[in-house]
Amino acid sequence: MITATQAPEKYLEIFDQLSNRAATQPRWLQSLRQDAFARFSETGFPTTHDEDWRFTNVAAVANTAFELAGERLAGVQRAHGPSAVAAYLGNPNVHHFGHIAYLPTLLRALRKLVDDGRLVRLGYGVYGRATVSSLSGKPMLYSRDGFAGVARQALDKLGVKWEPTEAERAYNEGRSTQVPVNPVVRVKGRFSRHLRYRNAELVLER
Repeated sequence: MITATQAPEKYLEIFDQLSNRAATQPRWLQSLRQDAFARFSETGFPTTHDEDWRFTNVAAVANTAFELAGERLAGVQRAHGPSAVAAYLGNPNVHHFGHIAYLPTLLRALRKLVDDGRLVRLGYGVYGRATVSSLSGKPMLYSRDGFAGVARQALDKLGVKWEPTEAERAYNEGRSTQVPVNPVVRVKGRFSRHLRYRNAELVLER
């Protein structure tokens, strides 16, 4: 069994192997990964000697978390391309180590991509690809289906069940000529995150 203090040494080899496979990825992504691993190397896994963790043994995490994250990352990259990003934030019911170690670095990288005009922030944890407008020369959301299409794609990726509203069905079927100012969807279950882009906002119906 791998102990919490032994874990960083074990994962250094795994990280080196991953870095070699990901050598063709964008530099910003490689830098993000290196910064995150550097922090993990400094802190390691917490132990029961740490006040906040004295009732929580993370030995199981040390043995399984990185293997699971590696498997899931490989799947994400197969589905979405080698430059896809996957963030392992940990099981909130068991531990929060991934959240502590990696989320700040990830958020800094995302903010920089927004500042550089490569991403557009649509809501908490939701970003869209940006392109430069030929008219204004400023970053704008890149999507053939506009904000409505990106917002619905975000719902799908977040695992939110939704369906078109009756008003949209009526318009698509020619039973109405009214077009809503903002995109509207009917959601099933709990979801309260706000998604917006400029003056447009996704409206949720229950």
